[in-house]
Amino acid sequence: YPLARNNKSIIGAENVTTFNYVGIAGTVGNLVTVIKLRALADAAISKFVYKNIILDLNGIDYLKGISAKYYTNDSYIGEVAVRNCGPNSEMLEIDKLYYTRWGSITLRNSSVFRQGKGLVLRPTTDGNSSINAHFLPKLEVTGCEDGVYIDTTVAQVNTMKIIGSVEACTN
Repeated sequence: YPLARNNKSIIGAENVTTFNYVGIAGTVGNLVTVIKLRALADAAISKFVYKNIILDLNGIDYLKGISAKYYTNDSYIGEVAVRNCGPNSEMLEIDKLYYTRWGSITLRNSSVFRQGKGLVLRPTTDGNSSINAHFLPKLEVTGCEDGVYIDTTVAQVNTMKIIGSVEACTN
């Protein structure tokens, strides 16, 4: 759904808003995106705030929990938690972000099978700075197959500093 608009916010009511995914699973090569934070036609999003949100994926296969694409100019993503990732799923995908400010990000999988990907950095545009100048001050990833997955098949990731922990993950 196109939730994002320039200079707008999605902020949880009464401190935190929880979303529970109860839909169908996706398929190989066609992951279902639960929360898509993108402008129409993937245009740039400026000064957008996304915070105080919890998303429960309920262990369903082939999901992309939160997908954030093309944030610029002092946007903010923080106080976000995604939990219960299913096989072949991704909790938080970051695609083509510039100078975004970050708060705490918690990606926690309760499955003992260590499935899915936690934080996915996927620059899918041309150029050498598709993901650039980021400082994630508090990242926690627990119980995934891949804690932090960097997909640089098209472009590069530049100037990124992450402070936090990746625990009980396979990779």
